[in-house]
Amino acid sequence: MTPATIILIGASVRAAAQSAVRAGIRVIGVDFFGDIDCRDCCERFILVRPDETDAQLNLRLPSLPRLSVGGRNHAAASPDLAQPALLESVARDSGTCFAGAYQSPRNDLDPNVRWLWKNRIGSGGLGVSFSREGQVEGYWQPWIAGRRFGVSFLSDRRDTVMLGVCRSLHTRKGSQPFVYSGSFGPLRLTRPFHCQLQSLGDTIVRQTGVVGLFGIDLVMDSAGRIWLLEINPRWTASSELIEADLIRRGMLKQNESLIGSVAKLLFGCEFERVTSPTPAELRSRLSRKTDRSQALLKRVVFAKHAGLFHRDVADRWLTPAITLSDIPMPGTQVAAGMPIATLRMPWESSAATRGAIRIVTQSLE
Repeated sequence: MTPATIILIGASVRAAAQSAVRAGIRVIGVDFFGDIDCRDCCERFILVRPDETDAQLNLRLPSLPRLSVGGRNHAAASPDLAQPALLESVARDSGTCFAGAYQSPRNDLDPNVRWLWKNRIGSGGLGVSFSREGQVEGYWQPWIAGRRFGVSFLSDRRDTVMLGVCRSLHTRKGSQPFVYSGSFGPLRLTRPFHCQLQSLGDTIVRQTGVVGLFGIDLVMDSAGRIWLLEINPRWTASSELIEADLIRRGMLKQNESLIGSVAKLLFGCEFERVTSPTPAELRSRLSRKTDRSQALLKRVVFAKHAGLFHRDVADRWLTPAITLSDIPMPGTQVAAGMPIATLRMPWESSAATRGAIRIVTQSLE
């Protein structure tokens, strides 16, 4: 029997495509970069053209199950989940904080508060800044200082299992101070923190009926309060760290993956041969296993100047414990400020991380 095929669409689909392939699913990848390792795991790859609209892109895609894995305006695909009113309701019912959302002109807002403008079409921190740019629809929100986290869940409406929590890393890109630059985790949690986050996930599913893999972005302030930022109904940037840890701990067996679980939940009989676990099965496995998570670092390396990336130079100096991914095709001109590649490595020290980043940036000439 021919393996099932899925279309994965996003800014970069490499990690999700690798997850799908692990579960025996064939992938048609659609993204903005077309990196070597992404193309290698796809049966077919389609590069999104600059300024191509969703309608134009749809004309180039076959009629097959599709899954958004982030970066192409997921808020437009699930507009209800991006509504501040929903976020406020979820926060209230789960005992979590929400900073509010304001449509007022900037001059009418409290001058003693530091305000963030959040547009409705950005992802990965793009479209979040301390000043409004252009006429994109969005809202003002008080800036909450603190540590940022991403939490991953899997749900089929009956059962919702929290898969793990990662710290979120950000960098400044021009006027945008919170551009995603990596994740660190999964983290070990205190029992109260775990229970609070599970309650938050249960509340989201109860109010929205979301099915599949979803993530939530949070801030923990200096007083230990949890603030809900947004809900991401998809594979998120930290999902590959969560999945790698589940595989290491035996929570995901051979030929099982998170994208495999999502495909079964969303597309049913078309993926009946996929063996990946349900949320209830994952919850049961996690409850029996005593092996603890071991944190990994994922770090996106951005170009300080334009140039060509020489993978052979980076491979010569990086240690075997470091995985290099999202690698540009040979001859690709990487523009200043754009991602060069992604590092994944065990957390050792800040010095080790800086050294690995330096090797990648120096491999761009």
